[in-house]
Parts: sequence; C-alpha cells; structure tokens
Amino acid sequence: MTQRAAFALFLLLSACGDETREGVTIRVGQVDVRVQVARTHEERRRGLQGVTSLAPDEGMLFLYRRPGTRRIWMKGCKIDLDVAFLDEQGRVVQVTTLRAPASDEEAPQAVSSKRPSALVLETNAGWFERNGLGTGTHVVLPPSLDLRDADP
Repeated sequence: MTQRAAFALFLLLSACGDETREGVTIRVGQVDVRVQVARTHEERRRGLQGVTSLAPDEGMLFLYRRPGTRRIWMKGCKIDLDVAFLDEQGRVVQVTTLRAPASDEEAPQAVSSKRPSALVLETNAGWFERNGLGTGTHVVLPPSLDLRDADP
C-alpha cells in the first residue's frame, strides 16, 4: 500500500459518524506535510488516538479560533509524537517530543504551551529534528484553513 493510500485509509477510518476530517497540505519551513485537520472540540479531543502509524511527512493540525494556553496529552496514542505549538502568525514557538504510553495503565505524558498558541501540529517523533526545523520555523497554511472556522 502506498503512503498516500495509507493516509487516505487513515482519514476514512478515523472519521466518526457524519463527521469527517479534511486532509490538506501545509508547508513547514521548506517541507510539505499532509495533515488531518482538527477544528472542532470533539476532533481535537480525539486527536490521533488509536493511530498506529503515520507516513514520514504526515500529521495532524489542531486549529483554535483564538490563541491561548494549549495542553496536549497522549491519552490513547499508540505512537510517539512531536508536538509543535504555533502562534497566530504561524511561527513555531515550542516543540516537544512526547512518548506514547507503554500500556493502558501508564499515565499519558502531557505538555502545555509556554506561550499563547492558535495552532498545534503533531508529527512523528523526531520529525522536526530530522528536517532541521524548530522554534521560529514558519508554517504556511492553505487559504481554506481559517482560524475563524474553528471552535473556541
């Protein structure tokens, strides 16, 4: 199965009921990343729970209407992730790598943004380092993604 087909299957399997998540390509520094978009409270709550793998340049983008302190945790996550917090201008203000719990009994790791964030990008653990990216990196979103369309 190609990576693109695997991601399409991932999008299909992770949708619940009538709710679907869009997949779009964003540019992080000079690297294109295909992301699933979480713009509602329920989509952000569910995040990447249960996902067992991501292709090398795939992830999830969480949108919020207004910047604020964001807390991301690894409940139900099966893979290690880089979590990048972005400001309203699309600049990475913090990157943290979180490990998936080894079992359902292990408390999930969590991280809070140190600065107000309007977006959160999750990728495979080590993705930012492998691509030479980090704090200060600019992320370009397609015009179809508007923070005003996100739940508060």
